[in-house]
Amino acid sequence: MMYSCLFFTTYHPNFMNSFYQKRSFLAKAPYYLQLKMLYEECFGDSDFYSEGLKKAGWKAEDVIINCQPLQQTWALENDFSGNILEITFEQIRRAKPQVIYLHDLNIIPKEFLIAVRPFTELIVGQMGTIISKEIPFELYDIIFSSLPYYVEQFRRSGLASYYQPLAFDPRVLEQLNTVPYHERQINCSFVGGISNLHAQSYELLEVLAKETPTEFWGYGTDTLPQNSAIRSRHHGEVWGKDMFAVLSSSKLTINRHGDLVKNYAANMRLFEATGCGSLLLTEYKDNLNELFEIGKEVVAYRSPEECAALVKYYLANPNEAQEIAKAGQERTLRDHTYTKRMEQTAEILERHLRYRREKNRFP
Repeated sequence: MMYSCLFFTTYHPNFMNSFYQKRSFLAKAPYYLQLKMLYEECFGDSDFYSEGLKKAGWKAEDVIINCQPLQQTWALENDFSGNILEITFEQIRRAKPQVIYLHDLNIIPKEFLIAVRPFTELIVGQMGTIISKEIPFELYDIIFSSLPYYVEQFRRSGLASYYQPLAFDPRVLEQLNTVPYHERQINCSFVGGISNLHAQSYELLEVLAKETPTEFWGYGTDTLPQNSAIRSRHHGEVWGKDMFAVLSSSKLTINRHGDLVKNYAANMRLFEATGCGSLLLTEYKDNLNELFEIGKEVVAYRSPEECAALVKYYLANPNEAQEIAKAGQERTLRDHTYTKRMEQTAEILERHLRYRREKNRFP
């Protein structure tokens, strides 16, 4: 039997606005073409989860819940009218997948989950953001998380929960004009948001801006003090393919986590930067050595001053930097792909589907 799964995700509004503004014709294009072109931008999770699950023998599709032009086009092509959640409900009702897999639990109300329950066997959520009190976790069958302490917390409350690190899709490299390491034009990059969720890392970015040739990309510059050293070397927002182009043009890339993760290495940049062949400098975390060999595949720092010193050292020793960057990329392409992750996810989902079907067959 071939199982089916619908993945539901949301895209950042800034990315979607920019995407459709540059392609004014696209809002009136067919649904499949809009979705195809969105995938080609490699934003966020793109179709990484669904393609990985397909390789595990499943039927899988994606729905971008908050993409208004895309969802309204689906409704028009399928003789349906309604708001975004009504359209999403109709997509589930018609597809009747064995599994619905939700990436953004904060926008899904309790009433929606109750309504879709008759049209699926498993409701699955992925949680890596701040937990809102409004999320009805009791209505989910499984919660995946890249945060180990979340998994423990969910299990203590009686939820089936599994640790699932994030990953990289090697197809991204096919979209990039990659160059040999020594020809990369950006010595050191930082790509990420500046916000209240990253309050503890502001000192790090200021030190890097003052003491190293680090270049900055991302959102949130409006929150910086006017005298911030970051401002003069900040190049604005980059999303999807443009973000990967920065990473693949960087000899070194700085990673820092938001305050939420505590002392766990858990974000996407771990795998995006190494996947693109940049030398990753990331904070030391308790579980980092479970993902990469520190000093051989990535480099870890414990303070802003140490991070700046490491940037200077590896820029002065490019052969050593290249060796670590190469090993890090090989590790990611071997162990940290969405194909690998979805093999494990498929096994878990299939086991839970069997449990649900067989639990009443035996005493």
